[in-house]
Amino acid sequence: MKKKLIALAVLGAVAAVPAMAQSNVTIGGYMAIQVKNYKLSDLNSAARGLAQNATNEFRVDDDANSRIWFTGKEDLGDGLDAHFYLESRFGGDNGSAASTFGLAAGNTFVGLGSKSMGTLDLGRLETYYIQGAGIEADRTSVSAHQANKAIMGVMGGQTINRLSRNDNNIRYISPIMGGFKATVVYSPNYNVDEGKIPAAGTTPVNNAYSKGNAWTLAGEYANGPLFLNAAYWRVTTEGKPGDLVATPNTGYVTTAQADQKAWRVSGSYMLPFGLKIGLMYDKSRLDNVRAGQLIGSPASAAAGGGTVLANGAVSRSAWMLPISYTFGAHAIYAKYAVADDLSNFKGAKAGGSGAKFYNLAYDYALSKRTAFGVSYTVINNDPNGTYQINGAGTTGGGSLLVAGEKASSIQFNLKHSF
Repeated sequence: MKKKLIALAVLGAVAAVPAMAQSNVTIGGYMAIQVKNYKLSDLNSAARGLAQNATNEFRVDDDANSRIWFTGKEDLGDGLDAHFYLESRFGGDNGSAASTFGLAAGNTFVGLGSKSMGTLDLGRLETYYIQGAGIEADRTSVSAHQANKAIMGVMGGQTINRLSRNDNNIRYISPIMGGFKATVVYSPNYNVDEGKIPAAGTTPVNNAYSKGNAWTLAGEYANGPLFLNAAYWRVTTEGKPGDLVATPNTGYVTTAQADQKAWRVSGSYMLPFGLKIGLMYDKSRLDNVRAGQLIGSPASAAAGGGTVLANGAVSRSAWMLPISYTFGAHAIYAKYAVADDLSNFKGAKAGGSGAKFYNLAYDYALSKRTAFGVSYTVINNDPNGTYQINGAGTTGGGSLLVAGEKASSIQFNLKHSF
């Protein structure tokens, strides 16, 4: 009898606890591997010195950055929710733990959502460089195919918006209204840590230390076959002197600390029979640069194609034209992109500082989750151009190009999502 009374008391206590909303957690991701022949040509002997005779690399790569993610959402009632997304990346070819890989190395954030008011997210996020990138997407997610990463998101050797996830973000996404949505992202420092008071005993103190911040503004319209996007990026770099061009800031030999501004417009249209045509234009600028600085972080002016000509700003324009045709389980892709010459730039050689990008690809969907394909990609630099097939110089791609060189990659691509 005593046991029955205890059991009834426990059940009554449990029943008295308010029902708690449950958060559903989903695990997903994909693995993507490529087998490729990567070839360099037009080698720059002035920058390389004695180059190897072997310029072909037969490689097994993961330039798509295989990944696993965890996502969850809790219904808070009245159209509100709490949610999170945690993405970790790894090298499917070698298990690499390089800087782009690791726990939470991908988009990782927590947020609140409202059907009527929009979404607020806090964390590590892709911001500017992905705007409009879907107009050239394929089913194998191969980075080497992406003109956005090879041309549109860089200025020679200098990445714009890190060409990656940004840190310390506050993001607002509006509700979708008639196919339109707006995105605003702010970060007090988009690259690692926010400014701090110097440690006790630090001498000398940098009283010209600048507080950094970064903004991304974007608007998007998607309705049936039509997609349109416009985006703006601005960053004031954390921790640099207030004016890089003023003496005695002679230690800043590259543009890595320069402030950035960029804007782009893009769009695509899908015709009823499966043909999609896209177009993107991007204008990017490095502000507060100094005469003689290298663009990005090359080993030398010869490798980087030259130096900044005069104090002020350096800019470039770029555009890409992606076309795809999908029929049943098959899809064919063709892309062409051009980076124009850098302004305010003194080339190491006679000639331009831009590049051209070409890609032809085919893929076949074995199922909704598995696709394979073949592709051919070329990047052809002007004499002072330093653009790369994305992934070059990492464990997921071939060797890094220096100014004026050309690279091509022919490859087999396989991807499985889960």
